[in-house]
Amino acid sequence: MPAPAVAVRPIVNPSRSWLGDAGPSCRRAALLPRPALSPAPPHSPAPARVHGPSLPRYPLPTGKCGIAWTDATVALGLYGCTHVSPACRSCWAEAMAGRLAAMGSADYAEVSRNGRWSGTVTHWPVARVLPRVRAYPRARTGHRYVFPWSMADFLHESVPVEWGAEIIRAMGARVDVTWQLLTKRAHRYPELAAAVGAWPRNVWAGATVEDARRADERLPGLLAVPAAVRWLSVEPMLGPVPLPIEGIAWCVVGGESGNGWRALDWTSVRELRDRCAELGTAFFLKQAAGFAPRKDFADVPADLRVREMPVLP
Repeated sequence: MPAPAVAVRPIVNPSRSWLGDAGPSCRRAALLPRPALSPAPPHSPAPARVHGPSLPRYPLPTGKCGIAWTDATVALGLYGCTHVSPACRSCWAEAMAGRLAAMGSADYAEVSRNGRWSGTVTHWPVARVLPRVRAYPRARTGHRYVFPWSMADFLHESVPVEWGAEIIRAMGARVDVTWQLLTKRAHRYPELAAAVGAWPRNVWAGATVEDARRADERLPGLLAVPAAVRWLSVEPMLGPVPLPIEGIAWCVVGGESGNGWRALDWTSVRELRDRCAELGTAFFLKQAAGFAPRKDFADVPADLRVREMPVLP
């Protein structure tokens, strides 16, 4: 099924529609001096695009949790991970797990050692997780996006597929929430999809693809999932990423942040943006690369200040 057509939404004057309800402290932080960022080279304006009628689409997330493409994160009883590709080198979840373990968190004591993943992955019994899904707080108004297992990989080799399948079926009953799954082990998606059965429309299937090699390895597994929205997290973008002819509804792109960040090639970003426009795939630029990328998009070339959401099914 081809991905739906998408209208471009360049952000010229970023506002709370994508920043969320940023308080005074957030605004002050944006004014502090920043380390050098990946340079934005001279560029030509974005190519003209012809679009059909405006279609209803998913609302923009608030980004209040610190991740621009979602509203909230939740662990749901899964802890720990292991490195699997170059994107893992500066894993923010690994660093956060180390801090939580040092603070005495029992959930991270076994999975983190000296600020690095220990190699152990733990998960709660399904019977303990399901009530958390069913009782997850409802949004006070409007839509709610949730990124589950944000500090782990739910398709890690240590996690039984049926464990995730039972939880995903429970997520389907929470139609007030859009669950945004994300994995670097997309080769396990076909087995998971078979175990789930009827895939819930409110559960998006996503895969991280940081370069062409990882796209070749992970896209086939992702495309096997009959999800209403299949999406890519191209973050950190470490090289050009090809898109298939059809099947991807949303493409989130971002540069690397934190210690040891690697530069973002704006030419590769533009090529991916233009490919998304050709295919009708929603394009969402999360951030530039740098130790602390600007939340106001000041370090992003004007023609790439775009945050689109998929068309509603």
